[in-house]
Amino acid sequence: MDTKTLRSILAAIALLIFQIAVLNQVHIFGVARPFVYPLIILVLPFDTNRAGVLGLAFAIGLILDSFTDTPGLHAAALVLVAWLRPHIADMLTPKAGYESGDNPRIASLGPVWFVTYAGTLLAAHHAAYFFLEVFSLAAIGTVLLHTLVSLLFSLSLAVLFEYLFGPPLQRKSLSR
Repeated sequence: MDTKTLRSILAAIALLIFQIAVLNQVHIFGVARPFVYPLIILVLPFDTNRAGVLGLAFAIGLILDSFTDTPGLHAAALVLVAWLRPHIADMLTPKAGYESGDNPRIASLGPVWFVTYAGTLLAAHHAAYFFLEVFSLAAIGTVLLHTLVSLLFSLSLAVLFEYLFGPPLQRKSLSR
């Protein structure tokens, strides 16, 4: 196993522990719950095997579900993100296309691209999670409020984590 893979695994474990130990205890204004663990799936290289990404998302979701007493909610929401991920990346392909070695990171594709990509996928994750949690369309207003406010906090944390712990910015990311 190379150093880059080992660092990625350790970063994923650290992010999962941070989500479980810290962020799961945070309920902002009684409506927002920040979820940053989807970043584990979001920042995987574009050429990662799709079936492997779906399996990893399911496993990570089940781990989180086991710590939060939410049977299947995190697993279902994260598998949705893993399934949507290549489709959203295809829709957001830059005019010049993706270059070999590009990763869905701020350092590779720029902050606007990353916020659009991560924001779309986090919105899907949050909407799925909160709809499954209440399992009723009667509470659509509450679900949308929870989704929107949680998305704002989650996306802010995701961007902050990218700048703090992501790869260093490359010159080309500033032009995209």
